[in-house]
Amino acid sequence: MSISKILIFYEYFPPAVKSGGITRSLTNLSKFLSKGYQVFVFTGNRDLGEDRELDVDKNKWVEFDKNVQVFYSDSTFQTRERIKKIINSISPNVIYINGLFNPPFSFFPLLHKKSISNSVSWVIAPRGMLQAGALKAGKFKKRSYLKVWKLLGLTNDIIWHTTDQQEYKDILGIFGDESKVKIASNIPAQNGIPNLLLSKKKAELRIIYLSLISEKKNLLQALKVVQELPDGLSVTFDIFGPIKDVDYWKECLANIDKKSGSVKIEYKGEVNPAHTGELLSNYHLFFLLTQGENFGHAIFESLHAGTPVLLSDKTPWRNLPEAQAGWDMDLNRPDEIREKIMEIASWDEVDYLAWRRGAREFAEKFLQETDFEKQYQELFEF
Repeated sequence: MSISKILIFYEYFPPAVKSGGITRSLTNLSKFLSKGYQVFVFTGNRDLGEDRELDVDKNKWVEFDKNVQVFYSDSTFQTRERIKKIINSISPNVIYINGLFNPPFSFFPLLHKKSISNSVSWVIAPRGMLQAGALKAGKFKKRSYLKVWKLLGLTNDIIWHTTDQQEYKDILGIFGDESKVKIASNIPAQNGIPNLLLSKKKAELRIIYLSLISEKKNLLQALKVVQELPDGLSVTFDIFGPIKDVDYWKECLANIDKKSGSVKIEYKGEVNPAHTGELLSNYHLFFLLTQGENFGHAIFESLHAGTPVLLSDKTPWRNLPEAQAGWDMDLNRPDEIREKIMEIASWDEVDYLAWRRGAREFAEKFLQETDFEKQYQELFEF
């Protein structure tokens, strides 16, 4: 019996490291699936925001890992006809499209759906791009684009992949209640050893932001919250992540340059995903007031490292206080968020370490209770 083949489309793949959670999801998923399937990834040959090409062999299949082949394409191979030839050369059992708004990796493959064998399963993962916060930027253009998809029937007989209930609702709201939607969790990385004994003094707090810098991630609101913390605290707020939106970053910089009282704010650049666990383990608090996440790899990695998280209520990570793992809070109540940070800062080491243990236990429980193999077998209908 021949081994099943999965053809994945997404514009970024390692060694690209700046593109955030989707790339990390697909890297982890490819390695997971390779234990029982042949995985082919059609991707681009540049990193996010870079003109320079990646140091890879382009426009040919190269081995990434056992049973994982990657095609790093330049623009000459990102055409409708070239993509049709790629699909036909692989003869996949599953075509798995990630993201919606980059035509060579979503729209172009779907244009060939009617000419490809009916035995192929077509799966689309919106990857958070249908959330209200994500659609807000370029709203008219994005919604018009999605209308074209529906008019052309590109989403007929599609399986939609979502990782949480909110995205499930988003898909039904845009593509109709008859849409076939399946939930399968992202597969997170488990890097590094947790630091459950991180020292902490009263009135001291080391805070980390680790995410893409864009309007959706809402760094500007986080900055405003920490800048209004009262004097008398010893607080550092370190910002890590690729700058996706330069104009938005300029707004953030304008706020960073303002007087910040006793808070020391510093941008520390990008981080190799392989090192995020170790980095996160050395901070007291992970802080992300995102406008929407369908998973949030850095959130999980923070919990797994034993670092409590303070998030908006726009992520799947909910009921955190009950587990002493963190807080999911209303973006419309910035004063309450600030008061929570002041409370955490006031804790001594004994009070604080209980929350580090809670964060780690919350992450371990997620891993123990999630049957990734079953979820993806059902998603891809193997």
